[in-house]
Amino acid sequence: DSLDEPFQVISVGNLTRLKNFDMTIRAFALLCQNVPSARLTIAGKGPLRPSLEQLAQDLGIREKVEFVGQLPRTEVMALMRRSHVFVFPSYEAAGMVVLEALAQGLPVVCMNYGGPGEMVTSACGFAVEIGPLQQIIERLGNALKTLAGDRQTCQRMSASARQHVQE
Repeated sequence: DSLDEPFQVISVGNLTRLKNFDMTIRAFALLCQNVPSARLTIAGKGPLRPSLEQLAQDLGIREKVEFVGQLPRTEVMALMRRSHVFVFPSYEAAGMVVLEALAQGLPVVCMNYGGPGEMVTSACGFAVEIGPLQQIIERLGNALKTLAGDRQTCQRMSASARQHVQE
């Protein structure tokens, strides 16, 4: 994992309101201010795709955000293995995809809410506190900046993520 390769962020799920992909895109835009080479892959389908594509366009990061649609699970896992961090700002209680991301060695940036908030420890990611929307977006963005700016922390969290799932 060399420093000159783009910092790769991935998010997976149905493109619906509950999943908060708008927050993912806004937090990623904050990361791009510090790390212009960063890339975001969004895997999933749903009714919000056109508005999410428009949001990325409005934020000036459309060329950095790839919408790959719904993929077979094996392809999603392969994408995860090529990524540096998994973002999941959903208000879901379960979030099994968070466990899958951790199992692939991805630090997870999520909200401290429900299952994801319980699955993600400070050793393997960032479970940001819930608050006003803009604060959540800034916290998510800061977590991404921390991981992108310190690849050693990112690699340490990656190893911890795998270990955490095994335990």
